[in-house]
Amino acid sequence: MAGWPAAAFLRGSVAAYALVNAAHIMGIGLLFGGIVTLDLRLLGAFSGHPVAHLGPPLRRIAATGLALAVVTGV
Repeated sequence: MAGWPAAAFLRGSVAAYALVNAAHIMGIGLLFGGIVTLDLRLLGAFSGHPVAHLGPPLRRIAATGLALAVVTGV
């Protein structure tokens, strides 16, 4: 992987490395944020909002975070 053109580009550019690193951290934050929020709802927090309304958007947020973390982690 060290010989890939993308890896060489990241080694040569401080700004690109910082952006990819920030995107990776943001992806992890989205993943855990979606999971924790849904878990809290299932434990009784945010009881004014039905799980049927919170579940689908939180699942999409967590899936987006996972995809972003995987892509930028490679």
